[in-house]
Amino acid sequence: MRRRGVVLFLAAALFALADPSFAGFAGTDIYLPSVGSAVGVAPWYTTVWVYNPNTSRRPPSPSTFSKRQPNPSPSSYTDTIPPGDVKRYDDAVQVHV
Repeated sequence: MRRRGVVLFLAAALFALADPSFAGFAGTDIYLPSVGSAVGVAPWYTTVWVYNPNTSRRPPSPSTFSKRQPNPSPSSYTDTIPPGDVKRYDDAVQVHV
């Protein structure tokens, strides 16, 4: 019983001393491997949220790469997101490309 108390205390101490992890990504290029929309099947689509943590406007430029073929110049769309704002693209494939 005493051993269990020591183990629980150590686990709680390690948990309390652990550095917090924050969700986020500092990169500029993000790839969504499976974004799609299809005709002739049950309706489905992909919603994408883009957050601008900067103090100035940033233009995201989403591009679409078709599968199983070369994509030397993919379709793309340019938009502007105000500083500290989030933009939602409800149908990332059909609406913006």
